[in-house]
Amino acid sequence: MITFNTKWLATIIMTLSLPLIGCGGGGGGGSDDSSPTATQSTPNTTETTTEEDQNTGSGESEIAPEFNLTSIQEVLVSIDISAQTTDKTYLSVCHLKETDTNVAEIDYENCLIRSVVEDGTFSGSFKAAPHFEELAVAIWFYDTAQDPIESLISRADMDTGEVLIN
Repeated sequence: MITFNTKWLATIIMTLSLPLIGCGGGGGGGSDDSSPTATQSTPNTTETTTEEDQNTGSGESEIAPEFNLTSIQEVLVSIDISAQTTDKTYLSVCHLKETDTNVAEIDYENCLIRSVVEDGTFSGSFKAAPHFEELAVAIWFYDTAQDPIESLISRADMDTGEVLIN
């Protein structure tokens, strides 16, 4: 008569030995396999490596000190429209989106800067990712009778790290 403990022990032994069933022995005597086996010969060559060959791993790369290992760039934005107005205005620096008519327009839902411009001047910054091709700038007047001042910031402008709008 098998007791519970013996059944449990037998189950564990069967479970642990199950993976070993698929591991058959390889080769050995008594094999009836008559297919020829191919042998590969390796030519005796001597390979010389230089110190330069050994130092090609990424752990040995030299990086210029001015390279900061980031693809995001800080872009300074300076606005001076004091010659046009010293009234309070509102600034938006946003991405562009294409409309159904394939005309780009300012995407006010996707802005990098939203700020009040006091006395016609503003100084701030945003982080430009490499995929930013062009950004739109809109300076809105609180007096709705005046049209907003609109301009574009190109990738070349962002690459300089500083944008001046006046």
